[in-house]
Amino acid sequence: MNVTKDDFVSKAAFEEYERTIQLFYSQLVYLNTTIYVMERIAEFPWSLFGSPHGMTPFFHIVMNNSFVSAILIITKLVTDQGNGPTIRSFRDTLRRDLIRPESRDALSLDERLGQIKVLLAPVKSKLGTIEDIRNQYVAHLGEELIHPPAERKTERVDLSTLVELRNVLNQAFQVLTLKDDTEYSMLPWEYSDLVTHPPGSDPRSDIERILDKVACESALLHAPEDPFWQEIRSLRSDDEMALINHYREKCGLDPVHTPRFASSTPG
Repeated sequence: MNVTKDDFVSKAAFEEYERTIQLFYSQLVYLNTTIYVMERIAEFPWSLFGSPHGMTPFFHIVMNNSFVSAILIITKLVTDQGNGPTIRSFRDTLRRDLIRPESRDALSLDERLGQIKVLLAPVKSKLGTIEDIRNQYVAHLGEELIHPPAERKTERVDLSTLVELRNVLNQAFQVLTLKDDTEYSMLPWEYSDLVTHPPGSDPRSDIERILDKVACESALLHAPEDPFWQEIRSLRSDDEMALINHYREKCGLDPVHTPRFASSTPG
C-alpha cells in the first residue's frame, strides 16, 4: 500500500512530507552523482596514463573535493543535530505527527519505518566516523589536527565506505517515502543505465569521455610508434598491454601484438 495525501493529518502535513522527501531526494541524487564520478576516476588506469606520480593533480583535487562533498551530504542526511530534518528525525515526525492514526495500521507504518533502524544499524560505527571526520577535518579546524593524541586511531574511510553508506541511504529513503510502487532514479539521465541511447550515438558519460581523452593523449598510448617501443614493451605486463590495446581501439588506433620479448633468429 502507498501513502496518499488523504493519509496525512492535514494539507500542511502532506506539504511538509512532499517538501522534505524532495529535499532528501535532491541530496541523494547529488551524493550518487558525486560517487559515480569518483568511481570512474578511481577505476581509471592512472599508473599507465597519468603523471609520473599516478593520478594528475587536477583529478586528485576533484577526488578530494568530491570526498568532502560526500561526507557533508551523508552527515546532513543522517547525523546532523538540530539543523534541519534528517532521515532519522523525519521518520519519527512521520510516525508521531503527520500520519492519521486510522491510516497507520493500513500502511503498516511502524513496521515499515522500523526497517530504517534495521538498515542503519550495521553502519552505525561508520556513520560515527563520518561525523567525526566532518567535525574535525571538514567543517572545523579541530584542535586534534594541531595536537593529535597519540592514542587516537581514526577508522579508515575510503571510497568503498562511501559506496556502502550511499547504498544504505538509498534504501532508507525508499522506505521513508512510503511508496512501494515508485522507484526513484538516483542518477542524472546522462549517467543512468536506464537510458537507451540511439544507434550511433556516444553512450559514454561526460567523465568517461574526459578520462578517455586523457588516455588518448598520453605518451604511452602512442609509444608503439616509438623506435624504442620494444624496450618499453618489455617493461609492461600482458595485463597492462591488454589495457593499452583497449584504449588504443577506443582512440581509433590499431592494437599492438608485439610480444613482450622479441624472439631472436639464429644466423
